[in-house]
Amino acid sequence: MAAPDVIVVQLDTPEFTIAPGEAQQVNVTAANHTGRVERFHIEINGIPESWYRIILADGSTPSSLASLYLLNAPPGSTPTQESRQRLSVLIQPSRDASAHAGIYPFRVFATTSGQPALRGLVAGEFHLRPFEQAAFSLYLDEQPASVADFYVDFQNTGNAATTLALKATGEGVCFSYDPPLAGEALPVPAGEATRVTMTAVAAKRHWMGAEMRYHFWVAAQAGALTPSPQHAQLVVPPLVPASLQVIWANFYSLLSPVVLLVLILLVGYLFVRPLDIHTFQADIEQGHRITLHVDLDRRCPDIELDPGTLRLIPADGGPLPACSAWDRLVDGFPWAADTTRWEASGRLAVEAASYSITAKNLLGVGSSRTLTVPAAQVPKILTFEVDPLRLKNETEQVGLSWTTQDAHAVKLLRLGTPTDADPELRDLFVPLNSLSSSVTDNLRRDHGEYMLLAAIVHEFPADNSPALERIRPHCEEARESTETCIGRLRFQAAAEEKFAQCKPRFLRGELCSLPDVVMRILRATVASPEITAFTVTPEVTNPGSPVD
Repeated sequence: MAAPDVIVVQLDTPEFTIAPGEAQQVNVTAANHTGRVERFHIEINGIPESWYRIILADGSTPSSLASLYLLNAPPGSTPTQESRQRLSVLIQPSRDASAHAGIYPFRVFATTSGQPALRGLVAGEFHLRPFEQAAFSLYLDEQPASVADFYVDFQNTGNAATTLALKATGEGVCFSYDPPLAGEALPVPAGEATRVTMTAVAAKRHWMGAEMRYHFWVAAQAGALTPSPQHAQLVVPPLVPASLQVIWANFYSLLSPVVLLVLILLVGYLFVRPLDIHTFQADIEQGHRITLHVDLDRRCPDIELDPGTLRLIPADGGPLPACSAWDRLVDGFPWAADTTRWEASGRLAVEAASYSITAKNLLGVGSSRTLTVPAAQVPKILTFEVDPLRLKNETEQVGLSWTTQDAHAVKLLRLGTPTDADPELRDLFVPLNSLSSSVTDNLRRDHGEYMLLAAIVHEFPADNSPALERIRPHCEEARESTETCIGRLRFQAAAEEKFAQCKPRFLRGELCSLPDVVMRILRATVASPEITAFTVTPEVTNPGSPVD
């Protein structure tokens, strides 16, 4: 290697930028200060030979190694035209993937041919710009299958690494990629090729009919390169082959009337089948309580019970089932049939009663049953006596006794009198729910009234109905106060109206048609002291005679 001032090599443009396929000319000047005439060989290192060519001063381009003949110029002097010469280097990188984008440092050498060989050099660099170029091949032929593979071949013919992104869009089709696209992009180095397998899967299959075509589009992108989306389709055959469908169609055309009739009968049986009322009976308990029992073959029936005052509830005491329209629909299916028991409780009437029940399904088709319950015997008060009717003094007790017939409960009340501070009829004397037949009382007034009630109910109401207040004045109007008053009265809100309707008959001594309760009123009084005689004996004739 010669000293820098012996062989001088210079570049007019030591740094520059160039695009692939473009040409850039760089001038090189060489000067000889070796002290002898020399032949210099010009070499360029760092640039592929196919990218450059050397142009001499005369415009010629040597096919082999370029040479320069230079005279000597003393060191430190200005080189003459014979000792200095300029040549050009035309740099033109190829526009292909082999010309990788980046920084390319290079050196220009000038080497003497004499001995000892001396060499001078100059260094430079250029930046090769990147360019994008790619080749796409999409194999998207129609495939008759529910799962099919499509291929996308991609070759990066640019001089820089890029990424390949694929996006398939279509209704009813799911997609997967191999190799998987991390972040929806696949890196591809410059000059390399890759194949992506795209698997398309039909989201659902159909059993019968013709082939179904699922259309989708595949779009590819490599850097800024975006070719037009390509169309593809997935042809999905039915699960049942076409040959079997033809056989079934011929068979169905022959049997369709029979099949249709069977389906109509089956649907009619499932949806119109009426409910079956297995049992509808009544139990009469002590105290003339009546309980209706109903057994149905459904869990969610629509039940109508006449009279409507009775209410059916599940026999197990549980809550009423919450049934939707669907529950009532499937309730009619034979495999869902479930026998349920329902109950309703009430009082046995004094007249023969008829109960009817209608159970309907979802469509309103139902079945009915009727039950007749015999009448209860009207209770009777055979006797109601007080002994004595007249008392000698208030400390004497009064005894009350009675006999009844067909009564399941009796109640004895002591009534107030007009002289009481509170004349309302609420003085409970002796409540009796047994069939006792006698009781005693201390009468502490000038007279007292007692009311005996006989009924066929389990027990009397807790309060004394205000209607009882109205019975006594009616009795007094009809008969003397010491007589027995007989009437009938119900413990309910409508009792007063019913009593008012039958009042004329009651005043005539006839029994009113108000069932369930029979009543009698008796009066006992305390005897008032009387002076029956007041005499003087003997008759006085002489003053001072004693008398009795």
